[in-house]
Order: sequence, then C-alpha cells, then structure tokens
Amino acid sequence: MNTQLRLVFFIVLSALMVLGYQYYYMPQPPAPDASGQVVEGGKTAPLPGTAGNKAGEQSPERVTPSLPPSSGSIADSISYLNKSEGKDKCRVRTELVDIEFSKSEGYITSAKLKKFKGDDGNDLALISGSKFGALIFSGAKADAETGTINVPEKYEFIGRPDTVIAEGGTGEVLFKGTAGGVDIEKKFIVSGAGYSVDMILTYRNRSEAGAEIYPQILTGPGFYKDGLAAGRTSGHSGPIIAKKDGVVLEEAAKLKSPKIYTSDVEWGGFETKYFLGCIKLPDRNATVGIYPTGIDDFVISIDSGSIKLKPLETRSIKYSFYLGPKEYKTLEKMGFEKAVDFGWFGVLGKPLLVALNWIYTYLGNYGLSIIIITIFIKILFLPLTQKSFNSMQKMKTIQPQMKAIRERYKSDAQKMNQEMMLLYKQHGVNPLGGCLPMLLQIPVFIAFYNVLLNAIELRGATFFLWIKDLSDKDPYYITPIIMGVTMLVQQKMTPSAGDPRQQQIMMIMPVIFTFMFMSFPVGLVIYWTVNNLLTIGQQYFMTDRKDTPKEDEGASRSSRKRRKTKKLEDGTQK
Repeated sequence: MNTQLRLVFFIVLSALMVLGYQYYYMPQPPAPDASGQVVEGGKTAPLPGTAGNKAGEQSPERVTPSLPPSSGSIADSISYLNKSEGKDKCRVRTELVDIEFSKSEGYITSAKLKKFKGDDGNDLALISGSKFGALIFSGAKADAETGTINVPEKYEFIGRPDTVIAEGGTGEVLFKGTAGGVDIEKKFIVSGAGYSVDMILTYRNRSEAGAEIYPQILTGPGFYKDGLAAGRTSGHSGPIIAKKDGVVLEEAAKLKSPKIYTSDVEWGGFETKYFLGCIKLPDRNATVGIYPTGIDDFVISIDSGSIKLKPLETRSIKYSFYLGPKEYKTLEKMGFEKAVDFGWFGVLGKPLLVALNWIYTYLGNYGLSIIIITIFIKILFLPLTQKSFNSMQKMKTIQPQMKAIRERYKSDAQKMNQEMMLLYKQHGVNPLGGCLPMLLQIPVFIAFYNVLLNAIELRGATFFLWIKDLSDKDPYYITPIIMGVTMLVQQKMTPSAGDPRQQQIMMIMPVIFTFMFMSFPVGLVIYWTVNNLLTIGQQYFMTDRKDTPKEDEGASRSSRKRRKTKKLEDGTQK
C-alpha cells in the first residue's frame, strides 16, 4: 500500500470510528449509494466529473506493432537496443545536464543531472547505457510504386566531440546517414536553459523513384530508479502515457506482453517519483508502445506510421524530449505537466506549491516555508475551527441530559431519537457541528499533503540539525514522536462528549498516526506537528475564555421567552 493510500485509509478510518459512534447514538440520514469503476491496465481512467465508456463503446484500440522487415517479432528491435554502441562518444554539457551521444549510432547514451545527486552521491544519471532517441524503420513489404528502406548501418557525426553551452544558448549535434537512396539527418538541439532536447529527423529522397518509410523512435532500457538505495518514500516508477483525458501508469514488473496506445496520445516515456524522461509525439496519428525486456525493465516506442516520399522530396519530423526533474513550472511550459500528480484536489495543490516556492525565495529554507504556510492555513480556517470548538463545548454541557434520555428510552430507539432531536433543538446544538467544520479543511490538508509528498523541491532540501532531506523519512523518528505527543496533548485538551468509550477511541489515534508518520516524508511531519501546536495554543486560549461556559443561545432564547410570557400573565391578572 503506497503512502497516499495509507494516509487516506487512516483518515477515513478515523472519521468512520467517530461518525460510527455518533451514528449509534443519534439519528442519521440514509447514506447515498456509491458506485465505482474498475480500470484495467491499458485503459485510461476517466477524470473526476467525466463519464466512462458507455454501453456498446469500445475501449481504446490496441494494434500489433509494426516490425522491422527483417524479422517477424519485436525481438530484433530489442536486440538492436541491446547492441553495444561502442566507445565513440560525444558530449554536450550545460549548467544543468551532461548528455552523451553515440557518434556512430546517433542517439543519447546517457544523461546526467548536475543539480541532483543519485544514491551514490554523484550527479544523478537519469539514463545510462540507454539508446534514447534510437531510430529504426519498420513497415510492410515494398509495392510496385514505393520501396521500403531500412535503417542506416552507421551515421557520420558532424560537430565537436565536447560542446559546452552557456545558459540561455543552444547547442546542436548532427548525424548523417544513408539507406535505400534516402539521406537521413538526425539533428539534436540541446537547450542551455532547461532540460529539453529536440530531435529533428530529415529525410531526403535522392532517387527518381518514390520511397516509403516507417520510422520508429525507440528508447531504453537503462532508466533511473529513484531512491531504492536511500529507502526514500516511493511513488510510481515505470512507463507513463499521457492522453487527452488523463494519464496511464503501467507497472513494468507486471508487463507480460506489449501494450500499444493509439488514440489521443500526447506523449510517452518513463517516470520515477521525482524525475521524467519522455518524448512528445510529433502528431496525433503517432502511437506509443511499451515492450517488456526483462524484470522491471522496458522499451518505449514512438511509431509515426507510414511516410511516403516522392522522388527528390524532403520531409522533416520533430520530436521533443524532456530529461529532467518533475518541476511543475518547467513541465507546464513544455506541455508535460500531467506528469505531476497533485491528487484529488489539484486545484488547491497548484497554488500551494506556488506559495511554497515564493516563500522559499525569501527564506531560503523549505522547512521554514512549510511552517509559514501552515500558520497561514491555520489563520485562514480560524473561524471554522472556533465554530467547531464552540459546538463541542455546547455538546459537553448537555451530556447529562443526553445520558438521562438514553437511560430512560434505552428500550425505545425511536422515542430516544425524538427526544434527542428535541434536546438539540432546545439548546441550539448541531450534533455534527463539531465535525463538519473540520471536514471542510480536509481537502486543503490532502492537497498540501500531495504537494509535500511529490514536490521535487523538497528532495535533498535540508532543514536543521539531523534533517538533511525533507522528502525522506526522519532517520531517527524524532519528529514523528514529537508529532504523536502533540496530537496526544491536543486530544486531551479537546472537549469530549464525556463518554469513556468515545474517549478511548480518540486516544488511540495519536498512537496510530505516530507509527504511520514514521515512514512519511519529514516535511509532511513538520506540517502536521506545527498544525497540532497551533491547535493546542488556540484551544488553550479559547478554553481559558470559556472556563465557565455561557448559557447557549437556544436555551437563553427559551428562558427569555418564558420570562416574558410570565410577565404578560401577571399583568393580565392584575
């Protein structure tokens, strides 16, 4: 069970325990029916608020991938990817990346991210020993008018063996080859300001006859697997396909056969929790294939379909690569923002991430930024928190009457519910008034939780003393224990219903949450701990002002009404 599901599970469990107890003792409206949809691998789950496939509609089409003319299976393509690329390398370096190319094969063999460290302490190798952007041709047999060409056996490298690009500039690496009377040019354009690489494929038919090509861009294996050695809280790691209506996440270890996506595909590639390597499709007619190559490894294929070249015709296709961190602002500019998962409440998560980064620009510490945002959220929800506290105080004052009603009508549930409702009405008490204001805060909490869980900005970000990585768990479990203590103090200070069983249920929560948070990112634990401390201070202040609870408004109005009626009766008698 992943971290997000564990959090949701415990929140739902806590809510069910509290609401279930209340349901047992007070009338509740019937729960609405709920229905869920099972999403099979290879099908895209509909976005919230949209309908799935209706009866009779077909699932997205899957087709058999086109294959190299020399083979009857994808095996030859995979063996091509496994072929040694030799030691003839060239490099392109920027302030952010260090990319190596094979000069004879014309593809990216490795890409290192200079601002991030891998588990070995060196620059993070996002891809290594890979063939990112490798070109093969696949297709049908030649017909009377066109001849199907094959991939060049070797490319000619044109450029410098080591290119350094200044920030804001661009660098080009050019490879040329010939196959079947068609000149093939692969131009890689590396940006000095980011993590993007464009590849422009140009085909020049030099013959007097037409030609037909079926270009496929293959990449893999050799993808980075984030945090395995460090024990960092894991997210999805494997193939990712972005479609018009959402994303499809595949588990590489569970892939037994190829999967092809043909409709409304925008881009495809691989991801880890914090990093992305992907290719944007040149057009909506292109397809993406995922081919398992071994245990937890795979190959991504971008198939552009058939391209027919007239005699002496030139045609170009542009592919956009991204090899870098999952920084939302950067990905959004390139159209890859779907790779960042803000969870169910993404509309809240995005501004929270913007606020977190904005505060960081002034403080220079993400731990302090988390604390500032927590204080701001607490102030924002102060009216709701106070309303919840007041409601619980009112419920506490009528506990003796509630206990008496339960004893009196313990054999007549209907009458007991009627009397309870009358008691609530007389005292102006909403039995759920203490819970509902708190429930309204849950979307913000979950949104901020997803930000802290997935934000690449927290990876390797230090706070103080032993906290060296806000995205990782506390190595000494100090912050989760502090969080548990603050939660226990908060429970002690919270006005209770006076029922020992309910109090026992609530006192178990700090223990459960302490063990649960031991595996959570320390940044999230800081948020929860600071929120608890602010709540303790708020409850202390409000409890100090309400040591002698005032008569509730409902009871006061009833008392004033009775006194007024009595005065009128006395005046009439006189």
